[in-house]
Amino acid sequence: SVMTVNDRVLFSENKAQSGGALFVNGSLTITGESVMMEFVGNEAESSGGAITVAEGASLNISGNDVDLFFHENSAGDHGGSVYALGNLTISNIQVGQILFSDNRDSTLGGAIYGASTLEFAENAAALRFEENRADAGGAIYHEGGQNAAVRFFNNSGEIIFSSNQAEQQGGAIASYAPVIFEANTGLVSFSDNIAHSGAAISATELDFCSNSGVFKFINNASDSVGGA
Repeated sequence: SVMTVNDRVLFSENKAQSGGALFVNGSLTITGESVMMEFVGNEAESSGGAITVAEGASLNISGNDVDLFFHENSAGDHGGSVYALGNLTISNIQVGQILFSDNRDSTLGGAIYGASTLEFAENAAALRFEENRADAGGAIYHEGGQNAAVRFFNNSGEIIFSSNQAEQQGGAIASYAPVIFEANTGLVSFSDNIAHSGAAISATELDFCSNSGVFKFINNASDSVGGA
């Protein structure tokens, strides 16, 4: 199904067992023009503080002029903002910004927990993960699996991971699936992220393919191994 939005939509302070604001159990595309979509202060007792994407389901968020904010969402188990057992794609956002900030999870994935494909593709809008926290994967955690990946593909907008924190591994990203940066032309920056190991990224496979933008790893800190 397709949800077309052409105005401001606010999901604020909703609560559920899983998917504090939205539970996606099929194929859903959210799109529109001149959209501000905010998920603020939502809470899940188990997983997906703002959104849960069920196993076998998919969520695609796209649009020409979109401001997409996930702020101060929390979950007791996995995925402070988004718990994605199915595919999550954020793509083709040309103007605006995509921001995950101050999201919290008690265990895995301060902003996003993934179990299938997580893809950020062909965005000219800036993509930012700032001050998210979890035990592992301060911003993003992926459990791994067949044909699964965390993929940043052909983005011209900047990709910023800043001041995310994990008590264990992966201050910004912890993944048992491949983490792939491919054909990006904008700045990719990891700065001021903190973890016990892998201050910026902890991954079983990390691929950089055909990128022409600048990559920066600045002032990330680990008290064990993998300062970057």
